[in-house]
Order: sequence, then C-alpha cells, then structure tokens
Amino acid sequence: GPGVCPPLAGVGGGLRTSELWVNENGELVAETELGPVTFTKPIAYQEIDGKRVNVDVEYIIRKSEDRRQKSEISGQDIMNHEFANPQSPVFKSPTPDSQSLIYGFAVASYDKTKELVIDPLLASTYLGGSDKDYVYSIVINASEEVYVTGYTQSSDFPTTEKVYDTSKNDSTNYGSDIFISRLDRELNKLLASTYLGGSDSDISYSIALNSSGEVYVTGETESSDFSVTSDAYDILVSSSDVFISKLSSDLSSSVFKCYVVTVIM
Repeated sequence: GPGVCPPLAGVGGGLRTSELWVNENGELVAETELGPVTFTKPIAYQEIDGKRVNVDVEYIIRKSEDRRQKSEISGQDIMNHEFANPQSPVFKSPTPDSQSLIYGFAVASYDKTKELVIDPLLASTYLGGSDKDYVYSIVINASEEVYVTGYTQSSDFPTTEKVYDTSKNDSTNYGSDIFISRLDRELNKLLASTYLGGSDSDISYSIALNSSGEVYVTGETESSDFSVTSDAYDILVSSSDVFISKLSSDLSSSVFKCYVVTVIM
C-alpha cells in the first residue's frame, strides 16, 4: 500500500529560486513574463481492484545537471520535467550564466506493476445543464475571479440567488438564452450566475469589465422582448440585432442595455 512521504529538504519550507519554487502550501510557482503562475499541490493515485488508492506526492526542484533518479530520502522516486523552454514566449529562459531547472514529483512507495497517475492540474470544472451549453468569452477581475459568457439551451443551467434572472426565457426547442457566470479563482465555487434574454434566441459573444467591476456583454438577439432600459440608444429590435448589456458585478441587476441595429452589406 502507499507509504507516507517524509518531508523533502527545502520543499516543505517554501524552496525558492529566481524562476521556479515551491511555496509553503506545497504549490509549484513558475515566474513568467506575465507574472507568477501557481500550480496546485499535486495528487497521485492508482486504480487497484477497481478502487482508487492515493499515493503521497510532493513537488521537488533540481538543477538540470542533477539528474539523480532517486531521492536521498530512501524509497522515493523522482520524476523529472524540464522547466526552461527557450522556444516559449511566456516562460522565461535561464540567463547565460544560470542553469535551467527541473521540477519533478517525489512519490512515496506504490505498486510498480500498476499505472501511477500524477495530477498537478491547476483547476478545472464543468459548467452547464442538461442541454447544450456554449461559452464564447472569458474575463478575469482584479481578485482573479472568473467571468464567462455564452449561450445555453438548458432550462436547468445553474443560477444563484439574487441575480438578474434565474429562469430560461426562450421556451422553444432549439432556442437559447445568454448566461453570465462568475466563479472564484480556484473554480471551486459558483459565486453568481444568471440568464439574460427574451422569448427567442439570444447569444453572447464577448464580455468585459470596467474599473468598477461592472460587467459588459455583447452579442446577438432575435427577441423582440429582450429587456432594455427606457433611455437606451435604441429600444426597437428587428429580426436580428446586436445588443449591449451592462450588469452589476454580482450580476444582480441590469444597469444599462441597448440595441444596436445590425447592418448587413
């Protein structure tokens, strides 16, 4: 069965180099030209007799010249991965007088006859209902919360309390409503999620935030009853018009909406 992975020298206390380090939470942090990118603490497991058996695992960092395949801590395997990539437009390459780094995984004892899965996934989640759902645009606010928008044909698309609209408005078989959803930075929690649309098909193609965190979405609507404010630029819809909508940051209210007539040349 899996053994207990003893502390690795330097890793548990937050080993750091100029480009790659492991923080106090056991997460791998890589410095890029766009800022630090944090990889969640890895998990490792095996499927044995139809059951998932967890194996203790930690990140470890080495210089490229140090390719020892066994840790100084007896019984641990080291699986190495090169960090530096000279062809990458994002990850910084080492300076001429520096050495590239290798990150790897130190794993406790496991069944060598079975496949070992190591998953250092940043974060990933499903979002949707029982019908077709499509996302077209994503934006991140100053708190690294994630906003996504698109359209959904699901009448049970997940919504939250006190948002602008919790019900799908298009009741046709193949019609769609817009959705706007806000998730926390780890994608663990749905902070706010709302429908937006009228009785016909509506699609959102793009989303943006202003400095106050208010949300702008734009796309296409075929709904003559798509909700607009009384002082909007245009409140009449033709067969298919562009819309622009502005909502509060918590998606609880519509601040501003307008139609913009679509011109086809």
